[in-house]
Amino acid sequence: MKIKKVVVLCNSFYPDTNAAASRVYERLKFWDNPEFQFTIVTSKPRQNSLPVLPENISLIRLPSTIFNSKIFGLRLINELYFSFMVGVRLIFLKKPDIYFVSSPPFLMVILGQLMASIFGKKLILEISDLWPDSLAELSSIKKSGVFFRILKWFEIRGYKKSSQVICLTPGIEKQVRQNVPDEKKILCAKNGFRKDLYFPTRKNLKLRDELGLQSKVVIGYYGALGRSQNIIEITDIALKAESLGLRHIHFLIAGSGEQENLLRERVENIKVNNLTFLGQIPKHEMAKYWSVLDLSLIKLVDIPIFKTAIPSKLIESIGMGIPVLAIVPESDCKNLIEEHEIGIVYSPSEAFNSLDFMISKSKLVNEVLNYKENVLAVRYLFTRENQANLILERIRKC
Repeated sequence: MKIKKVVVLCNSFYPDTNAAASRVYERLKFWDNPEFQFTIVTSKPRQNSLPVLPENISLIRLPSTIFNSKIFGLRLINELYFSFMVGVRLIFLKKPDIYFVSSPPFLMVILGQLMASIFGKKLILEISDLWPDSLAELSSIKKSGVFFRILKWFEIRGYKKSSQVICLTPGIEKQVRQNVPDEKKILCAKNGFRKDLYFPTRKNLKLRDELGLQSKVVIGYYGALGRSQNIIEITDIALKAESLGLRHIHFLIAGSGEQENLLRERVENIKVNNLTFLGQIPKHEMAKYWSVLDLSLIKLVDIPIFKTAIPSKLIESIGMGIPVLAIVPESDCKNLIEEHEIGIVYSPSEAFNSLDFMISKSKLVNEVLNYKENVLAVRYLFTRENQANLILERIRKC
């Protein structure tokens, strides 16, 4: 039996806890197969922690940071530096049968194309974000500019030159199909949750008592605290709920990100009694914090790029068996929630209308119970194992 050798290029990996790192790491458990030999090429983490990997998987970590800054130009230099380090390492690495690129960052897509072309190997692209479109939406880069058009050319060329294109949402799949004549090489493999980490559990009554949540309907946002989510607006919704006398409602927020300090200051200044900011919670403790929730809050701002978004926290909410209250634009996220009837959706312009849903406690509790039944009925569709097996089958055919 010939062993198929695959080099996986990704920007982050365990012990990082972002969605991309978790996705790549968690799939490896299901890729423990003697037919394949995987080599993961990724960045060095901020904290050293060696993952437990199957015998057919090896790990190469490379430096990725020159400047510790959120300034776009300096971040771009970091990405160029990391790409250079990866490129040099790949030149001297024993050549695989396949280069598998998890994108973003987009420079990995360009590097994967280059290596596959030079060495005559096959390329598989995994697309979780429509870069460079997302870059243009979230920065000052203009779509009419030369820089954007060059990146767009590389993006479309990558789709066409790849043997397989793995899309993580139906919206991304739709966009890719517009540029790829061979539709058979495109697969939509939605994100999934780890069954050993995310599963329905009894409410942690001790934690509810510690947080003062007795007899409350608890709505929680657990995730990134960035501009894409406009988390500060949750404090305004909490203020409005308190002014309306909705004492049965309590909001929890946990996470980290660029708006973390701003959020912390805001919560301290407004001094509302119905909102608690928990900061960042270690991943191994998240299950008990999930357990106290009645509704998981999913939030995205209204910009075109999020039409193709399905936040990882939505998938984790499904894994925990928790229905959702979503404040999101027209998107794959909205479609998924409404298709399976696992929660209620408001557009970002109607964010404060979500309070209408909360006015009657008894009605709210009944609605939550109905949505919860639906979540429990469909959660088997969204496991990490399903996603891993779909992708592995495409690697096998490549």
